[in-house]
Amino acid sequence: MEIFFTILFFSLLFTGIITVWFEKEKNYRGIGIFFILTFLPVWALALLLPPVGPVYAGVAWLDIFIMALLISLFIGAATPPHYYKIKKQDVTDVDYALKYDHFSRSTSLFFWAFVTGLLFLILIAKT
Repeated sequence: MEIFFTILFFSLLFTGIITVWFEKEKNYRGIGIFFILTFLPVWALALLLPPVGPVYAGVAWLDIFIMALLISLFIGAATPPHYYKIKKQDVTDVDYALKYDHFSRSTSLFFWAFVTGLLFLILIAKT
């Protein structure tokens, strides 16, 4: 149970640092998605990889710290800044609006498939 709280702490820490310090989300709507995309891979990797590094309170925290840092930096680098995002009310071209809607549906499908896959991976690793 201690490993869960360690992963939760580092995921929240890096989610807060990346979104606030680097201003990835101006209105902080995507902070929950950023947290999920940081928390679940770190949890899956922490269960699958052997613990390495110094131990504090029975948890090898250094590998969890490095995994959370690298994953959050990767996701932070992959997301565009808030001023590049397109608002639906700004789109006037019908073809462009349809492509934008199709893109948002496909990314939503990819997100939920990714989250479901990570949850299955965590379930398999826990058993």
